[in-house]
Amino acid sequence: MPLPAADALRHPSRLAALRATGLLDAPPQDALDRLTRLASRLIGVPIALASLVDADQHVFASEFGLGEPLRSTRRMPLSHSFCQHVVARRNALVIEDAHTHPLVFDNLAIPDLGVIAYAGMPLTSEDGEVLGSFCAVDTAPRKWTQDQLDTLEDLAHAASAEIQLRAASRLLSQRQTFLADLLDHTSELVCATDERGYIAYSNDAMLATSGYDADELAQMRFVDLVAADSRTGFMAAAQRARSGEAIPDLATIMMTKAAQRLYVRGRGSPVFNDAGAVTGVRVIFRDLTREREVQRLKDELIALVSHELRTPVGAIRGALKILGPHVKHLEGKPRQLFDMAARNADRLLTLLNNLLDIERLESGTATLVRAPVSAIVLLEQVREVIQPLADAAKITIVIEADDVHAEADAGRLQQVLVNLVGNALKFSPSGSTVTLTAHAATLGDARAGVCFSVDDKGRGIPADKHQRVFERFEQVTATDASEKGGAGLGLAISKAIVEQHGGRIWVESVVGEGSSFRFTVPVAAALQP
Repeated sequence: MPLPAADALRHPSRLAALRATGLLDAPPQDALDRLTRLASRLIGVPIALASLVDADQHVFASEFGLGEPLRSTRRMPLSHSFCQHVVARRNALVIEDAHTHPLVFDNLAIPDLGVIAYAGMPLTSEDGEVLGSFCAVDTAPRKWTQDQLDTLEDLAHAASAEIQLRAASRLLSQRQTFLADLLDHTSELVCATDERGYIAYSNDAMLATSGYDADELAQMRFVDLVAADSRTGFMAAAQRARSGEAIPDLATIMMTKAAQRLYVRGRGSPVFNDAGAVTGVRVIFRDLTREREVQRLKDELIALVSHELRTPVGAIRGALKILGPHVKHLEGKPRQLFDMAARNADRLLTLLNNLLDIERLESGTATLVRAPVSAIVLLEQVREVIQPLADAAKITIVIEADDVHAEADAGRLQQVLVNLVGNALKFSPSGSTVTLTAHAATLGDARAGVCFSVDDKGRGIPADKHQRVFERFEQVTATDASEKGGAGLGLAISKAIVEQHGGRIWVESVVGEGSSFRFTVPVAAALQP
């Protein structure tokens, strides 16, 4: 059912489409002016208009033949508008003599402007909203021919297409402005190069961080910003991007204008044209220089404290062990205090040893004694070590392993698996099962490998924690350290051990369903096909 005239004019979606054109307050448009001139010449009328109908006024996006003051003001009230009826009807309106037409016989355009004959075709938006009318006007009664009406309709379609193009261009410009503003206010370094590698775009963060201005960067290739000792790796990644490959993890060292080295990490991606050809590369980096420095200072502090405390803590632990046989007679509070001191000394020494272990592993000074390791034998040994804890928790450990062999340090792999199984026991409900598996796999660089997995039916880990659980001192919840024990170093150590083997460790988990911790290591060289 058509809306009443007033409601049709004021409908929110129509008014929104009307404002999206940007024509209500715009200067005359050459493309539309050519169409109104053409309408006057082809149809033989003194006046031709491209009219937009707002909620309370009539705006001429283009006019031919109007006198002053309308030619300058380019708007008039709806009391003088025939075009509003085209909008309300959503259809063409053809009037041979306004004096006798029931819609407009009392319209003020008749006495004030001399409008007698009128033919108007809808001007539409891309989504079909009627914005106004493309019309031909005569000052005397007139019988419109079908050829004239067809010509007017064709010109109205052309005018609608022009208005739609302007609206789309305006929307695109607004989005580009928004994105440019967004890019200029992000702290990430954003840069795009052309097909020759020269910098075509840099956001404000890139300019501020690099120390170069936009004109200087436009004369440089991005590789010119990369430190000499990092260029080989960067060039290889850039070549992959120019071949159409996305680079999800791209790290390099960037040199500022002041010759400061910046450690940056991010991603790179190819830029394609409409034909699908690569026309450049886009990179988005985070400046990790400060974070690396903070991490370095933290590592140095941890190493210093660990080394300095290990000897006195070891001495305290040794003294407590010597005293042990001599305090067996103690009872009550004194005995509780002695046992607490012994437990905490053991716990502190374990923590210090773990910190030193991570330091050696991450620095590459820890030595791995690699040899073929049977996955079945290794998992059986782990179950034997951990069985007392499983029995206490009333949890069954199941092994499902293929006859595969890893090239690894057996002691270190056992350390990883004991950590993972220990965690699984902590967070699994009584009566459940923890499953240990091993099978042949392919490593990220296409080498043959072995994949180990520890699967539980515990509470699971939220998706936003899947990466963070492998960081030092990280716990899934703030209360885990006190409720479940541990310092949050086991997974960090496991990650360092696996990566030193050339493998990868990750977790797959759904909250409420359980977790699967998996890691890969190379297959034994002598057993590769």
